Amino acid sequence: MKLDVLELNASIVTQLHRSGIRYVAVDNIVDNFIFVDDITIDYQRIDQRLRQLCAAGFIPYFQWQVSDWQSYQSAKVKLTFATMMEQFAYHLQRVHPLTAQWVFEFRCFNEQADSSALIQALVDSVRYFKPIGEVLLHFPRFPGQEEPQTTKEKTIKVIDDFSAVRDLPYEAALRLISARSIIEKIAEMSNSHGQQLVLQQLRAADNDAYFAKLTELTMANYMIWYCFNHLQQHELYYLPVSLDGQPLYRDFPRELSRKMALAYPDGRFKLNTHTYTLLNKLFETVVYRDQQCIVTKKK
Repeated sequence: MKLDVLELNASIVTQLHRSGIRYVAVDNIVDNFIFVDDITIDYQRIDQRLRQLCAAGFIPYFQWQVSDWQSYQSAKVKLTFATMMEQFAYHLQRVHPLTAQWVFEFRCFNEQADSSALIQALVDSVRYFKPIGEVLLHFPRFPGQEEPQTTKEKTIKVIDDFSAVRDLPYEAALRLISARSIIEKIAEMSNSHGQQLVLQQLRAADNDAYFAKLTELTMANYMIWYCFNHLQQHELYYLPVSLDGQPLYRDFPRELSRKMALAYPDGRFKLNTHTYTLLNKLFETVVYRDQQCIVTKKK
């Protein structure tokens, strides 16, 4: 779940847990570093946020993005980007020893059509966080059908634009992410086109006279349909949502984020929170499922 300003009161925390929310996104990470001098960083601000999340029973989900690379460049420090990332990883190990469930997602592409490129410095930083928690390497689409050759081979999780997660051999994933075909996918803005298609479908429902007075119920039904058609039996799948309508990722459409928000700006929860509560209870007790049928312990 994504939220821009962290204000977790007791009622919000209770509702989020009831809806099955476990991970809360932490982004603009470098913006939360305090550069004391050219080589020294104070992590007080980011530590405070992490402690607040953990105290509320959530798991931090780091979103490393191109914006972090850009913030580093504007800081004009003598530290190399790699050194900064290595020092922060060491700090997390030292100050937050229980990080095994923490997730570090690396979105290493500049996704602007006129300057699409891979930020290699972000890719090179993956190795510092792999020993700490779970690392996700973002691809616009999964790179073919490459699978681990042996169970002993080190793997890494990769996540695509539709939030499905798979395993790839570690070395192969780092090699494939710089493939020309992947860069071209970013340049074609195919991920943005997919987001716009979802947005068009939601707009169509908003403008349908039949659903005119049932917009939130329509959204709730749409989210259930979305989950049932994308959740795969043998594949991990993350469905990102927003609490306050802020973009889920740097290039995610603001309007789509607002529609996928769990609450209105004034703090009232939407009807589609019932969707997540239902799915959370349903998938906790699934004993069988295929394309047409889901059976739970309560039948």
